[in-house]
Amino acid sequence: MTSPNDHDWIPHDGGGRPLLLGTRTSVRFRDGYEEISDCPSSWSWAHAPSWARVDTRRDIIAYRVLDTDMPTPTSPNDHYRQGDIECIDAIRAALTDEEWRGFCKGNVLKYTWREKHKGGDGSLLKAQDYLRWALAGKAEDKR
Repeated sequence: MTSPNDHDWIPHDGGGRPLLLGTRTSVRFRDGYEEISDCPSSWSWAHAPSWARVDTRRDIIAYRVLDTDMPTPTSPNDHYRQGDIECIDAIRAALTDEEWRGFCKGNVLKYTWREKHKGGDGSLLKAQDYLRWALAGKAEDKR
């Protein structure tokens, strides 16, 4: 599916979900596929870190708001950044492979645990990201 209005697309660098729940949105994945949804939390907005060796074809590289009455907030993850450095990348660099895996597993538990009380599907998507990172780190160790 190709958009006739390519100027409406907002580049996405892999930070968290930049849109409010209920915002009708179209996303473009790295593999060129596009989808439309009223629930931007149904997609995984985070990209795999550069050190992970995982398939990145389904990374969201751009999005556009289809409901023009909804504001487009700035990235909610700016508070996780200092300059060009993402906090998660600094944590990964500071930990051994075993420590990183434990950190990821702990966050999977945390986000799954709180899902009913805070975050809903967004919490489960964060848990999914941490699980993917834990698995990517394990695959990297075997290479």
